[in-house]
Amino acid sequence: MAVSPREIVYVTVDANYIKLTLVNNRIIPARYSLTEFKAHLPPEDFVRTHRNYIVSIRHIDSVGRSIATERDGEKTKEGEIIMKNGHTIPLSERCKKQVFACFKQL
Repeated sequence: MAVSPREIVYVTVDANYIKLTLVNNRIIPARYSLTEFKAHLPPEDFVRTHRNYIVSIRHIDSVGRSIATERDGEKTKEGEIIMKNGHTIPLSERCKKQVFACFKQL
């Protein structure tokens, strides 16, 4: 089954698979790495927000502020992205500049 990039809200990693979440909230698993799959997407429409997430820029509703968190003894700052379907996606400090650069292009 072929899926149009316009239908994809975001893509996330689940073990050896990725999960595509579509506009109708349907989830489709696929056997790709996130990096392999991103190579098939239009770069002007998708951005990596976290090591485990790629989102469609057109489906972003808002970007939240950074919150200091601690994981495995390491302090990090993570933000969040609210998608138009209401799902919350993490925004890592490392990916933040790339995400905001996408909005400047619009």
